[in-house]
Amino acid sequence: MIKQVTGYPGHIPAGLVVAAVLMPIPAVPARAGMVLLNPSPDQYAGNLSMGTVVAHARFRVDNNNWDMLLDRDGRPGNGNDLGQADLGHIAAMNGFWYRFRLAYSPVGGFALRMTNLTTGVGRELSWSGPPPAFNALRLESRAAGTATMEAGLNVRDLVWQVGSPHHTVGLFGNLDVYSPVGGPSVTASNWLLADFDLSSTAWEIQALLRPAMAGTGNPQERLRLYLDVMDVPAVPAVPEPLPAVLLGLGTLALLATSRLRPQGSA
Repeated sequence: MIKQVTGYPGHIPAGLVVAAVLMPIPAVPARAGMVLLNPSPDQYAGNLSMGTVVAHARFRVDNNNWDMLLDRDGRPGNGNDLGQADLGHIAAMNGFWYRFRLAYSPVGGFALRMTNLTTGVGRELSWSGPPPAFNALRLESRAAGTATMEAGLNVRDLVWQVGSPHHTVGLFGNLDVYSPVGGPSVTASNWLLADFDLSSTAWEIQALLRPAMAGTGNPQERLRLYLDVMDVPAVPAVPEPLPAVLLGLGTLALLATSRLRPQGSA
């Protein structure tokens, strides 16, 4: 049995106006992008589920071992694999906590690392080649029991970090999944959507994960965590601030005019 870890303007002197006009205009700072974590449908326009995978990271159970993989398109074995590493025999990893980390920088590319929190031993895969532009990430965990096997995967404490001046709105949730003996396949997912090209800045995702299986039979692909780096036809639907400010100023101007107008005038 698997134990589940549960304000009216005044008069302005003309000289002051001239001085203001002649003041040098400072340089425009770098644009701050926005990243949405698990956006609701009213927070973006477009289609999150349609897109192109430009890089893929995976942790899964194979026939006898746990392994990790990094590839270009999410279709392992078609010639676009960038690296694969065995993490250990099923029995040796069962029930142990690991730290999962996928990091990216425009200079260094991708680095995928899995570290056993008990032993401190880890494996890392990397890809320095620049990928195409991308604006989204999808994380998905899956557990699939069989007639003779139960399977569970805890994926917790997900942390997203992105370089300045960009900011993040929203939260990631845990991706715990469990499928009992004879049970259905169970999945859980998190989405991330940016309004800028994520390949232009450094970022990383970290999480803690714990695989657990019990029973007999072929365990291949019964537990897995996928992370797809994607270019999707969707953008955050955030109102532009300038029109909102102009509308507010217009409303204030109308109010001020109405208060200054002499009573009884048409």
